[in-house]
Amino acid sequence: MSDTGDTQLQQPKKGGAKGGGIKKKGKNKNRKAEYGSYLHLIMKQIDPNMTIKADAMLTLDRFVGDFVDRLIDNGCKWAGYEEKTTFKAKHAQAALQTMLTGKLQELAVAEANKALTKYTSNA
Repeated sequence: MSDTGDTQLQQPKKGGAKGGGIKKKGKNKNRKAEYGSYLHLIMKQIDPNMTIKADAMLTLDRFVGDFVDRLIDNGCKWAGYEEKTTFKAKHAQAALQTMLTGKLQELAVAEANKALTKYTSNA
């Protein structure tokens, strides 16, 4: 810096021990299953002797995560059609009905209503 009062901005250091800098994008090999414990419980209800490999669990986890994301996006569209800013159970139900068909749709709506009833009775 000079004595004339000019200020000079310093460029931030990249990398380093403090965690700053540019992060590399890529596969996260240490990704943990978000829904894995729930999937495992459901699997054990179906067959107590069944096991699943970690890779298969991650695949199922990604599938469930993707489905939940699409359900939320679709439900938000239904809320937008009504010019509402609150995501309600009826929006989730409408999204489920448009995403699923047949017996799977009926079972999903029935299970969702059962879970909602249980949640509201405990609250």
